[in-house]
Amino acid sequence: MSFRFIVFICFALQTFNLKAANRNITNTASAGGGSLPNAVNGTTTVSLSTGMNVVGVLNIAGGPSTSTIQNLSGSGSISLGARILSVNASANRTFSGVISGTGGISKVGTATLTLSGANTYTGTTTVSAGVLALTGSGTIATSSSVAVASGATLSIIATTAATISNLTGAGNVSILTAALTVTGSGTGNFSGTITGTSGTLTKTGSGTLSLSGLNTYTGSTTISEGILALGGSGTISNSGSVAIASGATLDTSSTSVATISNLSGLGTASLGASALTITNSATTTFSGVIAGTGSVTKVGAGTLSLAGVNTYTGTTTISTGILALGGSGTISTSGSVAIASGATLDTSSAIRLLMQGP
Repeated sequence: MSFRFIVFICFALQTFNLKAANRNITNTASAGGGSLPNAVNGTTTVSLSTGMNVVGVLNIAGGPSTSTIQNLSGSGSISLGARILSVNASANRTFSGVISGTGGISKVGTATLTLSGANTYTGTTTVSAGVLALTGSGTIATSSSVAVASGATLSIIATTAATISNLTGAGNVSILTAALTVTGSGTGNFSGTITGTSGTLTKTGSGTLSLSGLNTYTGSTTISEGILALGGSGTISNSGSVAIASGATLDTSSTSVATISNLSGLGTASLGASALTITNSATTTFSGVIAGTGSVTKVGAGTLSLAGVNTYTGTTTISTGILALGGSGTISTSGSVAIASGATLDTSSAIRLLMQGP
């Protein structure tokens, strides 16, 4: 009699567990139909130190709402259907295969699960504990949303670029030198921290991404579509530059103060009643509109040229460097203009419109 595998399917707990010391999915394993023939090797009960190596196909589409496996690795395929796959990582593992379906992934456990395949699943991605890392061409771009819990980390440091949707949570997103694009049509609040050196953040999609944490990445911030909002103590002050495309918005109305660097673009900076400080070390032109009842302070040795019809009504303070008005640029609605010693207001490139009666 062969004791090559032991399979437990526990529907009462809504969890599907393969219990074996060293499970290798070499052909096709399916949950729900009771068929895992010749797919699982090993004869001992699972513990947190064991792992599942998927080389063939793991199909959980017919199983319970959530299936749980330990320490996922391998290069095979995982078919979720509409189910949630919870991966409990107690040891660092890499899965280079493809996860597909309309279901989602939940990462739990203190260790790191690295995904290096072009995953196509469209459900949610939840990083509840430990690290979910993307490496090489690894992607979760089709996942409908990404939630990173407090104490957990989404790491893209081993990629050159990554796209995620509708970012939420209170954890850490580590980008290092990679380019992170956050897209989506919904409204997501991320109160955690985006960290990195020269890594960049690009906001796309019609939705709103609200950042309320102390982000420390130093690369550029590009708002291509939708709204990037700063809320509470949220800051992108370390970001090397902020570019706002036409039709896009930087919204600082939910903060009392905000600092950005090297502003450019054609979009809208919506202040509400906040005080916006713009630090320019370079020469940049902002042709969009700064709106609201708040104030603008220009600091830094560089030049900020405003070429749009700005409508904010608070004070304008030029502490250092040059604030220039170019083309039809105006700050005529600003309640007052203060120019510090050594600073300059330059109107030499502004268009002068003279109206003369008959």
